[in-house]
Amino acid sequence: MILWLLLHFLLLIAIAAGLAAWQFRSGLDALLRSPAGDRLRIRGEQVAAQLRSLPPSQWQPIIDSLNQEYSVKSDVLMPHGDFLHHILENIPPVIDERLRRDERNPPQGQLRPDRGYDPDPPPHLMDDFPGDELDEERPAPRRRPPPRREPEEKFTPPPSFRAVQPLFLVTHQEQYWVAVNLPLDPQKRPDHVTWIIRSDDLSGNGLFFDFKPILFAACAIIFLSVLFWIPFAFHLTRYVKKLHRATEQIASGNFHVILGGKRRDELGSLGVAITGMAARIDQLLTGQKRFLGDVAHELCSPLARLRTGIGILEHRLPEGEKQRLSSIEEDAQELATLIDELLDFTRSSNAIRNTPLVALSLNTIIESSRNQEIPDHPVVIAIPDSCDVLGEDRLLKRAISNIFRNIHRHAGEQACVTIGTEIYAESVTLTISDDGPGIPEDQHERIFEPFYRLDASRARDTGGTGLGLAIVRNCLLACAASIRTNPQKTPGLHLVITLKRP
Repeated sequence: MILWLLLHFLLLIAIAAGLAAWQFRSGLDALLRSPAGDRLRIRGEQVAAQLRSLPPSQWQPIIDSLNQEYSVKSDVLMPHGDFLHHILENIPPVIDERLRRDERNPPQGQLRPDRGYDPDPPPHLMDDFPGDELDEERPAPRRRPPPRREPEEKFTPPPSFRAVQPLFLVTHQEQYWVAVNLPLDPQKRPDHVTWIIRSDDLSGNGLFFDFKPILFAACAIIFLSVLFWIPFAFHLTRYVKKLHRATEQIASGNFHVILGGKRRDELGSLGVAITGMAARIDQLLTGQKRFLGDVAHELCSPLARLRTGIGILEHRLPEGEKQRLSSIEEDAQELATLIDELLDFTRSSNAIRNTPLVALSLNTIIESSRNQEIPDHPVVIAIPDSCDVLGEDRLLKRAISNIFRNIHRHAGEQACVTIGTEIYAESVTLTISDDGPGIPEDQHERIFEPFYRLDASRARDTGGTGLGLAIVRNCLLACAASIRTNPQKTPGLHLVITLKRP
């Protein structure tokens, strides 16, 4: 949304730049038809009024005051073509040519003093008298007397005549030149002068332009745009965040998703679809887990009878035949282990929803699980004595024991185990690492799936049932905790468990 808003601003800037380029396609003189020309006219009226009230010998303080006020250089060009104070040095030829051209073509409304009104109408002849063209006695035609010539009167503009006119605005060598025609008293000489201004920037430090209104307008546009977009963006992104959290909960195994709010747009339809999908997945998984539990329970009785029969048969067979029953006993033991794992997995799955959590000593659980599963392994423990976490004693101990059992089985009987913690304000991060062969990086996320094993052949001598780490994840979820792998450059498997503090 922020990027889209930035694109919106860039579009506005591009439109403004295009309009400016179209307006200034004939040069900077186009600015004189904008408010910049009005500013120069108003300031020129003030300067002309000051110059009319004083003789030319006293004009320099006025020009110096203007130069100091706007930090520009300006001078007065007299009608005879010379500057009054010679403040501007080395007038560029292009500027001089523009001045000469504007002197030859004065702006409209400025009358030249040497041009008066001198009409010279041609004489008018009187019409001939009517009569017969063949009549020889017709009197001679008489000419109408010429009109009386009025004495010449030279046109004098009224004293209130004003024609302040900006002549041009050009740039040359990173400098901006402006010429303004200033009419003075028509009854005196000089009757007009040209005010020449040179500035190092286009604004003339406020004499040509005032960028503050433009800046305020731009800020107002940005503010109104942000004000217009914020409610829409907030309303949209807030629901998108809810959808993101919901999908994360589904990915972590929590299918009880509540989005809240009623939307009738496409996002609302998506939210309903996600909620329905989560409910359907939860129903399917619950049925699957119930099926596995029921199957495990149903298998317990025939398995017990099978093992009892094998035991009775073992006592009745001769010594030479007992060896044949050993492989059957091993199969029965493996089946019993699988059934126990299935029952544990079902119980841990059902415990996720309603498990009361209490404060437990992490050191006590680690020591108890270590002594039970890996008493002969070298273990490095770095846990503070007063490190308490929230959990359920049996489930948390089962999770840690399964991890130690998995290390003993896959990393080797002499694998070194390192256990450390990082304590934060609301959580404790427990890291359990070994120096065994580890697992491929592309399979880190799948090792917590039920019945997943690295060995696709699922041979008996390469691992267990594939439920050990799945049970670990379910037990930790029931304790409001999470587990993940942390790939490292060092060999071995590195598990990170995040537990809540009481």
